[in-house]
Amino acid sequence: MDQRLFRLFEAATMGDVAELKALQNEDKLILRRVSLSSTAETPLHVASLAGHVDFVREIMKRVPSFAQELNRDGFAPIHLATAAGHLEVVRELLNKGDSDLCLLKDKAGRTPLHHAAMKGRIQIIDELLSKCPHQKAMDQVTPNGETVLHLTVKNSQFEAFKVLFQASEKLEDHKGRVNAKDNEGKTVLEIVNATNQLQVLDLIRHQSGDQIIIVEEETQLDGKVEGKQLDLKAKDVFIIIKDIFTDSWGMYLKDKDLLPVMAAMIAAATFQAGLNPPPIIWQKGVQIDTKCINIAHFFKNYMKDPFGLNIKDPFELRSCPASRFYGFMVCNTLAFASSLVLIPYHQQALLAPIMIITSLYTVLYTYLIVLGSIFPTVSGLVFTDYVVSLSLIPLICVPLVVMLKRLLKGP
Repeated sequence: MDQRLFRLFEAATMGDVAELKALQNEDKLILRRVSLSSTAETPLHVASLAGHVDFVREIMKRVPSFAQELNRDGFAPIHLATAAGHLEVVRELLNKGDSDLCLLKDKAGRTPLHHAAMKGRIQIIDELLSKCPHQKAMDQVTPNGETVLHLTVKNSQFEAFKVLFQASEKLEDHKGRVNAKDNEGKTVLEIVNATNQLQVLDLIRHQSGDQIIIVEEETQLDGKVEGKQLDLKAKDVFIIIKDIFTDSWGMYLKDKDLLPVMAAMIAAATFQAGLNPPPIIWQKGVQIDTKCINIAHFFKNYMKDPFGLNIKDPFELRSCPASRFYGFMVCNTLAFASSLVLIPYHQQALLAPIMIITSLYTVLYTYLIVLGSIFPTVSGLVFTDYVVSLSLIPLICVPLVVMLKRLLKGP
């Protein structure tokens, strides 16, 4: 590279306006020579990425056409400034550049507003919307069929989504924009549901009321596309239940390490217990006779004396080896299976709490079955059973109370 061009790019990197002017005095055409160099980068690209607004202003006075050029990565200066969050640089480029600069697409087909949406640049979004035709800017899609709303939810940018959603409400075809599908056939709401972005769901539900329509399926009739439409509020009950589980279990679901470790420990313990049951449950050579199992008799005894104070061996754990063996193996197997399911699905808002409750309760009753087989007094066993069971009741009661409050309050 020519020594002067090298100095020019160094000046752009440092934002040295004095050096730029000195180079201009030495060679009046130095900025024009950049177009003849082997690099697709211009000093405007460098200064925009670095956020040197004064340097950008000087370049735009002399060669405003640089604002339209793409570098070898396929980005124009405004794309770089937007992604980097340099508001003043973006403002300068919009003020001094062509009117369609805000709609300029990079090599991947993304506009500056797309970049701002992906990065959550709220102030830049406001600036772009104030200088660009709102309808055109909002309706631009990527080659993947993604609108700005798609990009915000795919990148979990709630504040950016809020600004763009409110801007969309003021424009024509707001419902069509929200229900638009990308090339994978996914709408904004489908992505939000799949990724549990509850803030976005609440915003859409509370701000739009009955205005947002979810298009479930389309059929072609007489050359016209007709959609089977479902009002968003038809999903309110499902959303409320999903919100409840996510809110109630948020502490666990947000910790990506806690649940898999817990599940792995339960799986290891129950696997070992299944292969090597305690001697009181199973001994080699012992015949397991199922004839002594009488479920009706068990429930009759339990209803007559639920605390087991007056009936000897109400659970028949000591008098019937088959009862304690099958009870132990069923509970242990359920705990093992639910903990295995929990490992890959520990971040699922609905499935994870169910698997946690199942595994904890079945581990508890596996333990109680062993105690029931060796406990010196039946009443002591039942008391232990009730105390430990009551300690786990909040796992179920808390979500139910929250659900009742939410249902009474309404969506």
